[in-house]
Amino acid sequence: MSTLKAPHAVSKLDLVQLRPVGEEDVPMLYQWALTPAAAKTWKYRGATPPPDVFRRDLWSGVLAQYLVTSRLGGEPVALASVYNANMSSKRAHMACLAAPDQVGGGLALLGAVALAAHAFETWPFEKLYFETTSLALEQFSSVMSSGLVSEEARLVDYERFGEDRADLIYLSMEKERLLQRLGEAGAERPLDPRSTAHDPNLIEFDGLRITSDAEVFA
Repeated sequence: MSTLKAPHAVSKLDLVQLRPVGEEDVPMLYQWALTPAAAKTWKYRGATPPPDVFRRDLWSGVLAQYLVTSRLGGEPVALASVYNANMSSKRAHMACLAAPDQVGGGLALLGAVALAAHAFETWPFEKLYFETTSLALEQFSSVMSSGLVSEEARLVDYERFGEDRADLIYLSMEKERLLQRLGEAGAERPLDPRSTAHDPNLIEFDGLRITSDAEVFA
């Protein structure tokens, strides 16, 4: 869960950082992807591919991919990816794999929003899609209740997890709506990814807030 303890909103999206994925991160990500919790959201759906297959799949169809880390403690909290980009339709897909102790917490989701902002600023995308299931939809409750993310399509009873059936759900985030929310949060430069002075590989974003109860946007 989130490491935030304060009972009030704390400042902006600089609670997280994005850094490129290194070879040394792959064993950790392999463990994340094979947890029981990830089976309901991640591509393998409970299967356990060998490490070499996972390493190859990690970059299949990926346009941009970052490890999300907490600025408070420096620990990795999620993997955020933009993949299956279609430049002609100005659409792409996003995925976010949370660390086992961050499932349902705010920092992983905040990292995904940070990468979405970076993608909208860097490429001509107008909309980004997230794929999830009805068993994991609650993890998106904060961004859905704020109107930042909305349900685009639902395939009823498409997935099966043991005796449980689940809907396959596609959520979408629009560039215009994200820019609007960034502006409401008070950013002077809504989409301003920049390298930090101490590490040029780290990207920071200002303009969003997260609260201690894992809600994105105070």
